[in-house]
Amino acid sequence: MFPTLGFIDMYSLMIAIGVVLAFVYLEIYFRKKGESKKLIIDIEINSLVAIAIGFFFAILFQNLYDFIENPAAYRWTWALTFFGGLIGGSLSFLLGYFLVLRKKYGTFFPRFAIIAPACITIAHGFGRIGCFCAGCCYGAETTSPLGMTFPGMDHKVWPTNLWEAIF
Repeated sequence: MFPTLGFIDMYSLMIAIGVVLAFVYLEIYFRKKGESKKLIIDIEINSLVAIAIGFFFAILFQNLYDFIENPAAYRWTWALTFFGGLIGGSLSFLLGYFLVLRKKYGTFFPRFAIIAPACITIAHGFGRIGCFCAGCCYGAETTSPLGMTFPGMDHKVWPTNLWEAIF
């Protein structure tokens, strides 16, 4: 695959690009809807905190999965799992919304809930391209011409990371 570009880790780069584009999309959407600049900035700050906490939960959940799968061979890893990040990030965003933002701006969550899935999908799609570059997170073995052989393999697998990114 293509795990690095010089000294830059492609997985990290692709996630960073995805997060930046998600914020750009959020900003454009809210400006077109006429939301106040202060609200947009506060949503972005709350989102950045939620992303940071989401990354922590993504690592924590992956380690929990690894431990449950084989406690005897378990070793800490910095790998991520999407659902851990989604759960941790979503809960922390909601906590920030209910404890701070709703008191300051009133109920705006329905307006945010319309755009949040699109922003998450943009970031996740670029993250999946990062997975492809790293050569991880592939699917089941296949003989299909659409299958790919990842480094270190002697058989084809479905490049599910690319299918998800395209979706």
